[in-house]
Amino acid sequence: MLINGVDLADGDVLTADVCIVGAGPAGLTLATSLGSNGRRVLVLEAGGFDATADRQSLASGEVDSHHHASEALSLGRSIQFGGTANQWIHRTVPWDRRLRARLLPGRPIDFEHRPGIPDTGWPIDRAALDPFYERAMAICRLADRDWTPAAWASTVRAWEFAGGRLETAVCQYGPRDVFTHQFRDDVIGSDRTTLAIDVVATTLHRATTGGEVAALQAVTPRGARIEARAKVFVLASGGVENARLLLASQGTDGAGLGNEHDVVGRYLMDHPEFRVGVIAPRTPDAIASAGFYDIHWVEGAPVSGILVVSEDEMRRSDLLSVGGIVIPQPKGYGTDAERSMKELAGLARGELPAHWAQHVRRIASSPVDAARVMRARRFPPAERYSEFRGGWSRPGVSVRFSVMEVVIATEQAPRPENRITLGSGRDALGRPRARATWTWGSREQDSIRRIRGILAEDIRAAGLGELVPWVGLNGGARPVFGGLHHPMGTTRMHEDPRLGVVDPDCRVHGVPNLFVAGSSVFTTSVGHANPTLTLLALAVRLADHLRAVLD
Repeated sequence: MLINGVDLADGDVLTADVCIVGAGPAGLTLATSLGSNGRRVLVLEAGGFDATADRQSLASGEVDSHHHASEALSLGRSIQFGGTANQWIHRTVPWDRRLRARLLPGRPIDFEHRPGIPDTGWPIDRAALDPFYERAMAICRLADRDWTPAAWASTVRAWEFAGGRLETAVCQYGPRDVFTHQFRDDVIGSDRTTLAIDVVATTLHRATTGGEVAALQAVTPRGARIEARAKVFVLASGGVENARLLLASQGTDGAGLGNEHDVVGRYLMDHPEFRVGVIAPRTPDAIASAGFYDIHWVEGAPVSGILVVSEDEMRRSDLLSVGGIVIPQPKGYGTDAERSMKELAGLARGELPAHWAQHVRRIASSPVDAARVMRARRFPPAERYSEFRGGWSRPGVSVRFSVMEVVIATEQAPRPENRITLGSGRDALGRPRARATWTWGSREQDSIRRIRGILAEDIRAAGLGELVPWVGLNGGARPVFGGLHHPMGTTRMHEDPRLGVVDPDCRVHGVPNLFVAGSSVFTTSVGHANPTLTLLALAVRLADHLRAVLD
């Protein structure tokens, strides 16, 4: 059943067995699972089915980060039905008219306590999630096949590396319309599930005795104040909004609900992505041999390979995780002229790079390379290839390129000083805006530099070519991220309420009927992996638990 917030009146009360805040992948997975088992489910979604400027403005906030754009909170999220699945944009050739996301499960090490990296270690291990990963894969319409490269070998194969440090992992690509369209039809057509769109949760209120959440207050676009009542409440509105709602809600000491130990909002993590360098191939055949790392079709499933550091090497050297995406590029990429052009790009942000005159001279002395870079930037979309668009390994296409760009998605260590708090401003509905404080520490940057060395040595040893590094994790040439796309950890899972917000069942410590779903419960960032498959596995697991709670 569907309710539009514009049709609700001040004082209206909505009731259900389970009230879920957020209609993104986690919330929709919970809703369809619980509704199909006879529970009355209410889903509150702040947006509608289409994106609007008014609704999206609710995601804007304050950003304190040297590496993020000022609008990173808004750019990284979508306030509409389907959540940030609406931002999935991967595609391949031939294109099946479906936009997708790169998905893969976490590795065992991603859940382990790593002695050299503080605050790691989940209260559950990877094996405990295996059966739920299988169900999450079915939800995402992924092929039921082993995640090793050998299981996906076809006309192209993964590169082989000696020494056990560098290896290849496999990604599948799930379609976003599962969440933006198919789940929409399922929810609206269900007689046990009510979807209320354009209804924005504002605060949670506890009962005077027992400590349970008694009601949720919400507001509609026309300013109507409504209330939701349920036996169980689940926050499933993402790594920023889950923390924001708890901080804005009634706590025992005014610090926010579930925040007696000042943990809500802390341990904010992301997956920064940026170019670590380019591979100058030793032979022309090297680019053609990289086809496994293109987004390509294998028996009806789109897949690709990524370069990863082995778990053994990570344990041995206290390294964080990275996933290296390989994309071929035309002449000019990776040259001194291009690096200087990147350094001078800081001028657009009002930053005068060190040795700026040297960069100008370098560009002037390499006009051919500079012209090639400028020409490549003006290529029509059909001739541009990136980590989001595959098809470059097709016969006759790879010969256009001269180098292979390596873009890495990096794990970020959990650090309590990286956090979501309530900012000084308020949105159009009067709610305090979120404020994100985010930085890289020396641990992340040192790990990236050492992994860059492993990449260079092992790529050279495999006879593929030379990795020409991209320098500058800070300063004018530093990567600047448009959005905070994978906010994780802000309501982290831990058995000790002094170190986490939810317990291993995703229940908020000290609040018997309040649960959290989504990437905000992650204890670590699950390595470099896109969080979607893991958060869906946790949502399926939580649905099983809630069915037992409600029986």
